[in-house]
Amino acid sequence: MNATLEAARSGNAHAEHAQQAASLQSLALKLRDLQRQEACSPDADGLLQKLQQRLELFSARQRDITALANTIAADARRATSALQLEDVESKVVVYSKHRARELRAQQERIDQLQQELQLAVENDRVMLESAAAALGARLCEPRAQAQASRSGSIKLAGPL
Repeated sequence: MNATLEAARSGNAHAEHAQQAASLQSLALKLRDLQRQEACSPDADGLLQKLQQRLELFSARQRDITALANTIAADARRATSALQLEDVESKVVVYSKHRARELRAQQERIDQLQQELQLAVENDRVMLESAAAALGARLCEPRAQAQASRSGSIKLAGPL
């Protein structure tokens, strides 16, 4: 964020320097025109040369400031990208932790359901074994009676 602010500040400074350079250049051109039109004194020539030197110096400084502003802007972009990446990374970490908690809860529920299912299967097995034994006993009774009647033993139902 600081880098972004510095880039904005340097951009504003760059704009101000550009405006000042344009003003100085305009002034130098006007002085040159005046010198040509009015054949000014040697002092005006010296002043014009000084203005041109200052303009060249100012232009060189402006180029340096522009290069620095570009560097700061590039650094600000890299810093912003890094901050965005850090933000994404922190969101991924938070989401991963949340998802891990959800998955642990689901695994606990699955374990609980498996235990309940095993208990139900065991209960069903015991009931089926009991039912099979009872059914087997009932099926065996008529056979035993049939075998007994075939062998000739007759049971009397009551007193004679």
